[in-house]
Amino acid sequence: MLPLWLAFMVGWWRVLRNWPAADLACSFELLAGIAALYGLTLALWIRRNVGIWQRKGPRRTVRAVAAHYSHDALGNAVRCMEPEAFCAQHIIIEVTGGEKLYRSSRHPHEFGSPEYHANHVAVH
Repeated sequence: MLPLWLAFMVGWWRVLRNWPAADLACSFELLAGIAALYGLTLALWIRRNVGIWQRKGPRRTVRAVAAHYSHDALGNAVRCMEPEAFCAQHIIIEVTGGEKLYRSSRHPHEFGSPEYHANHVAVH
């Protein structure tokens, strides 16, 4: 790993050696400005968070979020035929007519069988 870092540094030394001094100074000024802007943004962000902590106090619990499983992110209705599908190791998800159906797979290779694909997977 060390030879790669040495080669990297030698490469930059060769570039910087052939760079005009005015361009090099301009580049360092630009980098210093970016670093200063980043530092200022970081300091303001920390100050904001400390202010929130002083007003509200430390977090004591995680906010409770209600989980709604009636529809997925695409708006499809979600239906589960079998309660064990929630904790099954292998599940089959079928999407038909705007409805998403979850069911457990009793056989791990059920969804890979030719019969399943002939009935459920459209081949174009």
